Amino acid sequence: MRTFTKSQPTVRLHEVKTQGRRIHLRGEVELDLPLPAQDERLPAALAPSMTPAKASSACSSGRPSSRPTCSCCSAASAARPP
Repeated sequence: MRTFTKSQPTVRLHEVKTQGRRIHLRGEVELDLPLPAQDERLPAALAPSMTPAKASSACSSGRPSSRPTCSCCSAASAARPP
């Protein structure tokens, strides 16, 4: 079915394989979409209704943690001599 809109997807197939009851397709999909006009007043209008996010820290492994010491850091620090 073809639709007549300004944004049309483009599909390019590079490889089509069949094996038994399976089909393997490899390709690309391209779609250009226009961005809507930006409302410069929107952030100021939304700000009063936002609540501050709870601060979280990251452990030494780089994983985010909402606890002061995450389980991976406390296990590692327990194994280290003082």
